Amino acid sequence: MTLVAESGLRTVEDLTRLERAGYDAFLVGERLIVEDDPGVALRTLREGASSCA
Repeated sequence: MTLVAESGLRTVEDLTRLERAGYDAFLVGERLIVEDDPGVALRTLREGASSCA
């Protein structure tokens, strides 16, 4: 089974908390839409969550 977190993910801390709780995947939408450079925002989230795991 794959657990997917689907809403309200905005910070590295959000992803880290859910990853530690056993979630496997994350649907991040609004956070990327409101950023000037969504690619940078996504990299920041991914790198931050990976380094905290």
